[in-house]
Parts: sequence; C-alpha cells; structure tokens
Amino acid sequence: MGLSVICAGEQPKSFEWPFRTDRLVPGSSAGSKVAEVLKLKSPGRCELNGLARPGRFWNFCPAMASQPSRLLNLILKPHSSPIIQRQKQSEPPARRGEAEIPVNREVFARAFGSLKRSGSIWTGLLVLFAGSVIALWPSMSGSGSLDTMMDGLSPELLVAFGLEDYGSAVGFLNGNLYAVFLPALLAVMAITHTNSLTAGDEDSGRLELLMVLPVSRTRIYLSRFAAVAAWLAIASVAVGLVVGLGGLAVDMSLNGTGVAAITLALFLFALTHAAVVFAIAGIGWRAPLASGIAFGVLGLGYILHALLPLAGSTGIAKISPWHWALSTEPLTSGFDGAGTGIMVGCAVVLTVVGIASLNRRTIRSS
Repeated sequence: MGLSVICAGEQPKSFEWPFRTDRLVPGSSAGSKVAEVLKLKSPGRCELNGLARPGRFWNFCPAMASQPSRLLNLILKPHSSPIIQRQKQSEPPARRGEAEIPVNREVFARAFGSLKRSGSIWTGLLVLFAGSVIALWPSMSGSGSLDTMMDGLSPELLVAFGLEDYGSAVGFLNGNLYAVFLPALLAVMAITHTNSLTAGDEDSGRLELLMVLPVSRTRIYLSRFAAVAAWLAIASVAVGLVVGLGGLAVDMSLNGTGVAAITLALFLFALTHAAVVFAIAGIGWRAPLASGIAFGVLGLGYILHALLPLAGSTGIAKISPWHWALSTEPLTSGFDGAGTGIMVGCAVVLTVVGIASLNRRTIRSS
C-alpha cells in the first residue's frame, strides 16, 4: 500500500503503509484523528493509493514543521512508536496453539484512563450519597418516627418502593438506597460510559484511529468494555465498603454476607445494562439510539418489577433485570444463585451479539 505525504514546506514523500489495510475506509479521517490525539499543529495531507477509491486525501497536521521526519516516523511507522513498544513489552507473542488474551492491556489502560475523571466523580457521588444515608440512621432511629412515617401508604406501595419494615436498619437501607436509587444510578453510569467508549467514539471518528493498530476489533471493543466494568466494580465495591463499615460505626447490625451479596447484585445489574449498549453499538446504531434503548430497558424493567405487580401482574416481573437483582432481597437473604446466573448469562450473550455484529460490518467514519 503506497502512501504519499505532503508536509508544509516540503516536497511530497512516499512511504509504505504498515497498518492493516482491511481496517481503512476510503475517505475517512484517521489522519485527522492521529493529529488530534498527538496535539499536532501545522497543516498537511496524505494520500492513500490502491484503495477502492484512489486519490482520496486524508488530512493531518504534522507537529512542528522543523521536525517533520520525527513526526512521520511516529505516524507512518507505528511499530516504533511508544504505543506499540509498550504493547510489545506487556504482551509477548502468543505461542502457536495458545488462545489470544481477549483484552489488550494498552487499549484497556487508555480506555480506563479516559474514564478516570467521570468514573471518579460518579464513584465519589455514590459514596457520598451512601454515606449520608448511613449518617442519618442514628438520629432517625433514635427519634422513633420511622415506624410511623409510612403508616399512610398501602402495603402494595410499600413493597413496590422497598419501604416495608422501614423502621429496621435493613428496611431503612432498602428504602433509601437499594430498592431504587443505587441500582438506577449505577445503571446510568454503566450506560453513559459504555456508550461513550463504543458508539460515541465511533460517531466522532475516534475509533477509526484504534482500528489501524495491529489489534483486532474484538480485542479493542472487549478491552474498552472491560474498562467500563472495572469502573463499575470500583464504584460498587466503594459503596459496599461505605455501607459495611458505616453500618458497623453506627451499630446497624448488618449482615456482612448480605452487604457483599447486594454489592455483587448491583454490579451485575449495571453490567447487564452496559452490555445492552455494547450489543447495540456492535450492531452499528448511533450513540443517541444506543443510549435511548438502554435507558428504555432500564425504565421498562423497573415498571415490570415494581409497578405492574400493583395491578396484579406478577409473572411478567420475572423478565426484568430489577427482578433478577433484587427480588430475593440480597441484603437480608444473601447471594441469589439464580439471579446472578441470569445476569451473567445475559451480559455474556449481549457481548457475543455485539462482537459478532461488529465483525460483520464496516466501522463508520466521522
């Protein structure tokens, strides 16, 4: 594959294109994204010959006109770049017959780092929310008002919103944290982060840059999905620690197994909704539609789980992720093997659907 490069103030130069050409889309803006990532300045352009539509220019901006050779070596010879060098150091070549690791460490690290700010904010806010609820327990339980606070509500409404037995420590946490708020917030975190790293980055053209690296599409997407799962695990465990340690501090008499069980249930609940976005992004639908469908699944699931049973329709609640995560009240009863298995299976199936669909289509260019 021939590549003609025109730098500011220089004669055209020809290079051999070392990237995998089956991942390049004629007329795409990968060159612009290289420039964007590398914070380049002076304008230039490059032309790929031998594609389906030859003569299509890819715009890019070589950094510092005084050092064009250094920049071109970085762009046009990626195997000598720090990205590939770190990948070679951390990923020794797989021996013949060995299975390839599904997650690329370099792609995972960059995706995890790109979520550092938003993931930290989400985790901090969730920890603050859980801590504030725990801090209210001593004054609320000491006043004796919790037992009479819900007297005006029907038993059906109390069950729907997790407010039954509100005067106990477990009932207080269910009503204020686990019945609605924490599952919804973690699911929103999962949806927005997954959408950003998959459909959102494809819509903006940033994924195109990753696709020219010597890493398969499957590993790129799985590595990014693993980064989202890592942040969800961090947030879930942080909240679980606050509840467990805070409960000990204010003498809530919580069951440690129950806290661990509800933490796992919330993580898998959020991961299931992240997998919904992953599957839709793999199919190729754009970011607004992917997030809209995932939020629809989240809202519809709550209606099936909490509101339809008020009208006597209890059987349909079994298809809701809310039911899989919360129906057995993990904070009291501990781990639920059936619900855990369903959520894990659902996440795996949706991930497989996303990967299979991704490998059968062309990546969009911005």
